Amino acid sequence: KARVVGTKALAIADAPPPALVISEDDPSAFTLGILGDLHLDPRDTEHSFEGREHMKKALDGAPRPFMVSLGDLGESKDCNETKQLFSGTTECFKMAREFLDGFGVKFDVVGGNHDLEGIDEFGTDEQNLEAYLHHLGKE
Repeated sequence: KARVVGTKALAIADAPPPALVISEDDPSAFTLGILGDLHLDPRDTEHSFEGREHMKKALDGAPRPFMVSLGDLGESKDCNETKQLFSGTTECFKMAREFLDGFGVKFDVVGGNHDLEGIDEFGTDEQNLEAYLHHLGKE
């Protein structure tokens, strides 16, 4: 009997996992897309837009899709020859908003450690935060 039980357990372990069935009628069903550090760079957007298209395909037809970006929206370099970091600037926030709007689903952004680096553009951290909240629709 021990062998039969062992073989049965092995057969179960080798079986594919059960399929996840999501019913759009289920009010608790939703789909959450999570984006890691975007580090958007205005000099090189091709890969960002390519990645967005892959995610849009994954969300297509999914019940109640919602996106969350985990911050670090812009590249922490001088990307536009202004002698200041791109991340944390108004231009960065506007670019990130346009990029996230392009998913066509509701989204939220969790601030990252590079998202308030607009030290050359803003006089205070409070001004930087205000611009971040305003441009990303978090007011």
